[in-house]
Amino acid sequence: MYKCNGSKIVTGRSFSDSTACASLENAFKYLSVMFSVRTVAHCLISTVRLNRRAIAFCTLTLSVPGLCIAQTPGQHKPFNSVMAVYQDNRANGIGNFVTPDMALLAYSLIREKHIIRLERESIIPGFVRFLELLDTELESIYETGTTPENRLAEQVHTANRQFLSLLLALAKETPARVPDDIRVEYSRVLAADGIYFSEYWGRQIDYSQFQLRGRYKADPTLRGYFRAYRYASSMLFAVQASASTGLTNTMAARQYEQACELLAAIAQNTELKTLKRQLDTILEAQFGFADDMSDADWRAAQLAQSQTSESTTTQAPESAQSYMLDYARRHKLQPQIYSELVNPALLEEHLSIEDVLTGWRLFSSRYTADRALVQRLIFPSTDEYLPVLSAQDVRDEGSIPFGLSVLNGRMVKAFPTAYESAALLGNTRARVMLDEQNESAFAGYQEAFEEAGKKLADAATIEAMHNLIVSQGSELHSTTDVSKADDRLHSLLAFQTWQRYLEFLYAKQSYTPIGKSLVVLPTRSEADLEPAAGLYLALAAAASEQNELEVSGDWQKFAGYCQKLARLSQVRAYGVDLNGEQIDFLNSIDQRFGELTGAGDRPIVIDVHSDPNSEQVVQQAVGQPKIVVIDDLRGARMSFHQFKHPMRSRMTDQEWQRSLESQ
Repeated sequence: MYKCNGSKIVTGRSFSDSTACASLENAFKYLSVMFSVRTVAHCLISTVRLNRRAIAFCTLTLSVPGLCIAQTPGQHKPFNSVMAVYQDNRANGIGNFVTPDMALLAYSLIREKHIIRLERESIIPGFVRFLELLDTELESIYETGTTPENRLAEQVHTANRQFLSLLLALAKETPARVPDDIRVEYSRVLAADGIYFSEYWGRQIDYSQFQLRGRYKADPTLRGYFRAYRYASSMLFAVQASASTGLTNTMAARQYEQACELLAAIAQNTELKTLKRQLDTILEAQFGFADDMSDADWRAAQLAQSQTSESTTTQAPESAQSYMLDYARRHKLQPQIYSELVNPALLEEHLSIEDVLTGWRLFSSRYTADRALVQRLIFPSTDEYLPVLSAQDVRDEGSIPFGLSVLNGRMVKAFPTAYESAALLGNTRARVMLDEQNESAFAGYQEAFEEAGKKLADAATIEAMHNLIVSQGSELHSTTDVSKADDRLHSLLAFQTWQRYLEFLYAKQSYTPIGKSLVVLPTRSEADLEPAAGLYLALAAAASEQNELEVSGDWQKFAGYCQKLARLSQVRAYGVDLNGEQIDFLNSIDQRFGELTGAGDRPIVIDVHSDPNSEQVVQQAVGQPKIVVIDDLRGARMSFHQFKHPMRSRMTDQEWQRSLESQ
């Protein structure tokens, strides 16, 4: 306990080191001047050592409502972004303490800018043009006067025309073009408020996934694109009927034939083929490969089937479907991420979950190792919770693992936690936390954890680069200093949350079965950084890989800045003082990054996994920044949050930001 002017400063460790005590006094004096408040009820400062400096991580609870550590001089509310902290440093002559979080965040913001440009200039125009052409191609199929061969062919053609009409109505926000037979489906996509049985698809659909979020709420073009693409990439043309999905033999036969007709229409139109290939190439490079049968996979199976057929007559749909399922099994073309609603209790003995989810999508959701490993850690890959819960445990939610839920009267792991992917990437603190929070106390968890780790080898290039960044960042703080390790872990989790946020429209989501004035600024003669050479070099490598996909001065400059930060990290790791040019660089790095990102950061929230049994979704979020004070220098870290939320009211960025402001 350290007392100053009657206010308590509670330290997270004992201080026999006089230097540490002095730094604590300096930190408190600095905060007193900085905030100009008379009454400080509690000040929690835990101090760690870095290059002979004492770092104070501060959290204040003040008697004046609304005041806390994340304040700028003269303001009475927290900072809402990491970059805002450094901007305030510049305005008030406070030297920068550069944390790796700034580079992690800048990378994310540059990537966001490029994805938005890619969507507006290439993906959205190509996607809408593709839908229009495919609709026209389908319309022309029977214009020659040829009638459908049979009742099924007529139903298939009608269903596909309805599907394309719905997609175009969503994309262009033109409800008038929606046929009456599918208007209920259209209304449910717009309402996006829960799980309902779809007459059109013959199974239950989670419509809450179509709730507008993030950048896609910005304008009509992005709104329409989000709903249309999400619908096109979510709807599976399944080949296997099953009680576990509710899909009947009749509906499975229709959907198989629908896929065949759509693929035939694409194949016979050169522009359609070119557009589809271009879109798939862009999406695969940036977001990963398809987790379902691709166009080429389906056509290859059809060709193989025709070559093995003993007669020239057309096979019955059931026979064709069976061959397609067997082909997918033999060639390992079945999904690894379960993105549909399945009840394992109703699964037929000869079928697996992968079997009933085998099929084709007009635009496939993208496979990420991150989501695939999640699928390997939850039920049914793991089984019941082993510890016996007391009545007090049930009342005390903190005693219950985040992942626990009750399914058919059994306590199983229905939710993933963010710590699992970090632990698999080598973060020792994350692995300890899994054990401390009893996340590993489910039957079969250790075996499942080891199996999930193998999925990391399947990561596409960009995801693999991101995993390298997390691994390098994890190695930086493989120490016994819990506070320091926790801060770095949360920074890396926030970085992962940003990547999931940028990819959430395209990445497959897993389900549990079932004008400025000139201002003269104060000069700054001090600055420092937290050494993280490996992490900065990993960021530079990821930027170089992004530049291979889209040559850009942004990525080249960012890579150069990270390489310089890596060199400065090595300088400080050896205890060498920084010179004037290096200090100026650190005091301007936020501005340099800002020129590349084109926008500031903000709190964000993203869906990670849905459990239809409890009707809850795991959401992960980046919140308001954590302030880092070192002597007279100031920096910031990203903050990370994860929580469960009702599926029918998935939290949006705006709602998350409002909740932070109200705290």
